[in-house]
Amino acid sequence: MAKLVFLTFNWTKTTELENLSELVSIFYQGLKLDLSISGYLLLIPTVLLILNSFFGKNLFQKTILTYTGILLFIISFFVILDASLYGHWGNRLDIYGAFYLNNTGEAMNFIPVKTLIINTLSFLILGFISCYFYFKKIHPLADHHLKNWFSIPLTFLFLGALSIIPIRGGVGLNPINLSNVYFSNNTFPNHSAINVIWNMAYTFSEKEKLYQTFNYTDSKNLRPSFEKLYPIEIPAPNILKTKNPNIIFIILESFTSKLINEKWNGIEITPNLNRLTKEGIYFSNFYASGDRTDEGLVSILSGYPAQPISYIINYQNKTAKLPSIILDLKQIDYHTSFYYGGDINFANMKSYLLQSGMEKIIDKSDFPSEQFNAKWGVHDHFVFDKLLTDIKNTEAPFFKTILTLSSHPPFDTPVPTVIEGSDDNSLFANSANYTDQALENFITKLSRESIWENTLVVLLADHSIPYLDNCHVSAPQKFKIPMIWLGGALQGSTAEVTKFASQTDLANTLLSQLDQEVSNFEYSKNIFSSSSKSFAFYTFNHGYGFLADSTQVIYDYSGNRFLKHDGSTFPDSIGNAYLQKISNDFSSK
Repeated sequence: MAKLVFLTFNWTKTTELENLSELVSIFYQGLKLDLSISGYLLLIPTVLLILNSFFGKNLFQKTILTYTGILLFIISFFVILDASLYGHWGNRLDIYGAFYLNNTGEAMNFIPVKTLIINTLSFLILGFISCYFYFKKIHPLADHHLKNWFSIPLTFLFLGALSIIPIRGGVGLNPINLSNVYFSNNTFPNHSAINVIWNMAYTFSEKEKLYQTFNYTDSKNLRPSFEKLYPIEIPAPNILKTKNPNIIFIILESFTSKLINEKWNGIEITPNLNRLTKEGIYFSNFYASGDRTDEGLVSILSGYPAQPISYIINYQNKTAKLPSIILDLKQIDYHTSFYYGGDINFANMKSYLLQSGMEKIIDKSDFPSEQFNAKWGVHDHFVFDKLLTDIKNTEAPFFKTILTLSSHPPFDTPVPTVIEGSDDNSLFANSANYTDQALENFITKLSRESIWENTLVVLLADHSIPYLDNCHVSAPQKFKIPMIWLGGALQGSTAEVTKFASQTDLANTLLSQLDQEVSNFEYSKNIFSSSSKSFAFYTFNHGYGFLADSTQVIYDYSGNRFLKHDGSTFPDSIGNAYLQKISNDFSSK
């Protein structure tokens, strides 16, 4: 039933299955995990049935009834939640994704009312159907109770022992894992075969693998491989007029490079962003390190790569050991502040920012109630206005960061719709169009201020998104984002930088322009240096991508296979070496 629900919720991808055999294989291959989780869930009833056989009364009938009823509703809840989120996340729900349920109130703000109604009804229908069949067809069998001291307890003891076989996935040495249900070269049918309850239980039991390391090569070979990616750099030319400009980071929610020079329903989505790519320094081969806001924030401000299955922002003992652009700028007397229209407690952002040295944080609680015109808080143009007002009243030099939010689901906007359509692609395009206009108004007003001449504005995204072309969860275009440097503090004319780079490279590139020490940013290169290598590394759930001028490697380590392997700019093993390096580093912090 859960697989039917999942395939129905993701009907567009289901219709893209190659043939009927692939559909059948989803159920057949997935049966391995279905049996495994069933074995776990039956252990408690098995013990109760053994104990029950020693008594003349059926003492545990109601206990088993309650246990099963609660389980069926819990399972139904996560089945619907997983099926609904898959289209946005591109991954099955696991314990790491379930972390976002910690802030349920804020997460609910991102869900459109229509989706919330459909999901709630689906959850109730699935739960009641499941309970109906159990209560009417299965549980009545428990009425046939006999006191028995020998054959019945031995039978259930034997059955309980046999359940170890499906739990482990067979009688072999290796216990069952995701690789046991992967059967296709395509990701969606493999994902469809996964039992979401097993996946959550498995990742919970494996949570210690937050300290997981990937050991593809001897540790002594890592340093030479890493040094090929980060050689000693030749100093880059100065592109700034001053060593202490005011700096503004504008982090645009989900602003994929697919927005650049793109139309949707006949309308240019981001006309202002398109123009800005021609008015400053445009980095046209720039990539997000991961696919979530919290990953992007750490990569931008600490130069630290995203991990495949865990989020360092959740662990204060680890983030305390990270370098920070904020701290480095504070040491040279910069005033620092962060602006966000939502709840700054979401995804542990507040603790990370404070620990990183951010002096002032503005979130939705700092705006008047009449500006709370979005489900999650305050729309982008109000936040930009607040930022502009504060800039005029802040002593130089300052470092200000704004994280936009209107282009996040549910994509509602406070202005009349420009790009029509009720599907996710159209809604996203329309919300991006609104944020683009809010950005244009801010840049225009700021450029008229005298402070513009000593200000550097860095535009980039927190991550990309699969919308507009519905690309694969691991595809490079899902991670490609724009980065643009603007402002009167820049020397010279416009330029396009085609070198492959990622969010982690911003720290070195910026601080080197300010003549600051960058050695503690181990995973960051100076993009402007002629000797720095052209490459980008990103991670997705259970895999990574490694891109260079003529190299494209995408690796799924849970399936132990290359999804793509083109080119040879770097050795074949370089991506695995990079993953091993960052996993060892994450584990050791």
